[in-house]
Amino acid sequence: WKIFIKNLPMLFIVMLFILFYFGYNLDSKQSRSSFDAAVFEYSTYQYKEDLLMYRGSKAPWLLRKPDGNTTRLKTILYWNEFYGRYDTYDFGYGHDPFVENNCKVSDCYTTKDRALMSLDEFDALIIHIRGLPNDWPKSRDWDKQSYVMLAIEAPIYLSEYRQLENLQFNWTMTYRLDSDFPIPYAWMDRIKPLPSEIEAYIKSFGKRKAKNSPSNDKVGLLAQLNYPSSSSTDCEDLSRTDGFMKDLPQHISIDVYGDCGDLSCTPKSVRDCYSELEKKYKFIITVETADCKDYITEGFFTALGLNLIPIVHGGGLTNYSNFAPYKSFIDASKFESPAALANYLKLLDSDDARYYEYFWWKDFYKKGFHHHQALCDLCAKLHDKERESFYPDMQKWWINDAKCTPANKDY
Repeated sequence: WKIFIKNLPMLFIVMLFILFYFGYNLDSKQSRSSFDAAVFEYSTYQYKEDLLMYRGSKAPWLLRKPDGNTTRLKTILYWNEFYGRYDTYDFGYGHDPFVENNCKVSDCYTTKDRALMSLDEFDALIIHIRGLPNDWPKSRDWDKQSYVMLAIEAPIYLSEYRQLENLQFNWTMTYRLDSDFPIPYAWMDRIKPLPSEIEAYIKSFGKRKAKNSPSNDKVGLLAQLNYPSSSSTDCEDLSRTDGFMKDLPQHISIDVYGDCGDLSCTPKSVRDCYSELEKKYKFIITVETADCKDYITEGFFTALGLNLIPIVHGGGLTNYSNFAPYKSFIDASKFESPAALANYLKLLDSDDARYYEYFWWKDFYKKGFHHHQALCDLCAKLHDKERESFYPDMQKWWINDAKCTPANKDY
């Protein structure tokens, strides 16, 4: 007994250690059976929420709400790079971006980490088809996983697009307006109601602007900025893109800047070059290197945001009126001939009031970028039980239906 009493403090310590050890492991095992390790708090919320990141086979990811209930997060995997990044248009990673962008449905999570869970557990894969990866996932559970095709370039010149007949997607995220998640280069957002008598307002605006503005005597009349990918072949292709525009210099002087012209801008960036041309010219020709459905690139939207009137050639596969306000640009396809267009430009040059009519819209619209909305809409779709969608022949939708007109190239 004396020995027992003498060692009682040590025995007590040992017993406490044993109880603590088994109790901790029991609790730890029980916790890991429900979730593994990660709790995040998001300060962007007006209230505190915890994100329970579940890891392991067939384990959902849950978001715990303030009332104690949980909702399952839909997981979105960026499969490959998108022009140097993985997150589409810098949307970001994790759950926060859906909250910060005020998505109506925000219960989603994005990542580029393929090892975060089993591949077949991701709810959606966003696959950028430029530079289509060789490690394309060959099998999946069609009822549980969706593939999203991401593309912002015309399908006419990229060889990767020829492989699409064997690729099957559920949704599309492209510049085309008939995509499931449209991502054109820009939008023109209306910021206040339009006048009830729009034509009368436009005429009044032009006269008022001409009266209150200094003389609009710029050095040049018409400029064109071409910036293809630098090869002479591209310049030849660009010159063949539109016969109408090619014949226009016979009737009016055009100063051509960039890789395919005799003139150059002092600034190195295309955007700065437009700003320099704005100081010298009244009009600028914006020509796309391919005539594809809804294919309008940054050149048009950049010119639209400056004190220049863009001249385009619509009437084919692209309706510029779907992208820009009424009477904010001049569509060459509306004229009977290049000579008629040239005469109209000379008329506007001599009449400041009529020229300024093309700037009426600047008080009512502004250029916006809503590319993040595509990810918001994708999140909502993933939570929609009626979300069944499937493109049995992506080659047909993306290439054949687009009816792109090549500039002296075959595809």
